[in-house]
Amino acid sequence: MALVRYCVVVGIGSAVLLIGSSALSQTVRGTLIGRSNLPPCNAYSANDGVKQCIDHSGETQVPCPDCGGGAMHACPQQYAMTGIGYRNNEFECTLVGPYAAYYISRGENQRFDSHACADNYFMVALHATSNRLGCASIGRGVVLHFQQGISQVNIVTGCRNDGGNAGIQVMAGYHDGNPSMVCANLRP
Repeated sequence: MALVRYCVVVGIGSAVLLIGSSALSQTVRGTLIGRSNLPPCNAYSANDGVKQCIDHSGETQVPCPDCGGGAMHACPQQYAMTGIGYRNNEFECTLVGPYAAYYISRGENQRFDSHACADNYFMVALHATSNRLGCASIGRGVVLHFQQGISQVNIVTGCRNDGGNAGIQVMAGYHDGNPSMVCANLRP
């Protein structure tokens, strides 16, 4: 039985913040990231100082009222999605800091013919079957969007450093039918 972490959703005006447990990890750069290269997200606490991890098979979940089952797979609190395994339910998660805002995208934004988060937001959760993205902001810009294909083998594809731009490479959108993701730079 997998460990499932739930976060509490707190509404503040029109913004929603997620408050809950964190699990941290370490960084490995590159386009393809194998399962053994990163630790599992559920093996760490917020004080371990690890920067990047893999969240397996829905270990971390957030509420999603209009998703089948009422929840969607997510990275731990304070993490951004920075890679994904095509249909194997594994997320590469990178520590970015506390969320300033969060919302569930239902397909209202598009980039590169993919479902995407709004400007200055990045992905933290996904329910592919219901076509829902969990999108968060930490109050810094998300810029220089680019599209990247996703490997269809049992491996996680991470957002690559596009042209050496500064900042963390985060996922900002996803297309399940044409395996690709929208990546962007989170400003330092």
